[in-house]
Amino acid sequence: RPQPQPQPRSRAQPQAPAASALQDKMRRKLDGARFRMINESLYTTTGAESFRRFQSEPSLFDAYHRGFREQVSAWPVNPLDVIIKSIRAAGPDVVVADFGCGDARLARSVPNKVHSFDLVAASDDVVACDIADVPLPSGSVDVADFCL
Repeated sequence: RPQPQPQPRSRAQPQAPAASALQDKMRRKLDGARFRMINESLYTTTGAESFRRFQSEPSLFDAYHRGFREQVSAWPVNPLDVIIKSIRAAGPDVVVADFGCGDARLARSVPNKVHSFDLVAASDDVVACDIADVPLPSGSVDVADFCL
């Protein structure tokens, strides 16, 4: 009588279980706390110092914006939505400078010429710079947006 052959063992690693709702909630809280810490740093250091820090640690930009999105999701109104509506109402000839533009949503949302600046260039349409020293001539914009 033939003997049964042993089955080869799989060498695949077991998959980690999906994050629980509690883990997701705690991650969001940590993102929010990190956002507040980075935001406090931005308010208490010079633009040049912030620019150097974000250029040397680009992950701060991502952490800041993850936390920002989490914060905004709990607000009754996103201030950027109000700004977009105001700029659309002002007409397409109004030139805008968006200081701290993040992913440049404002520029993508209006037909106007928008100069987008932030500490890190999230896209080719964003100029990475010290927000206190942007490469624009004086008097070259009609609206300056300093929305969080």
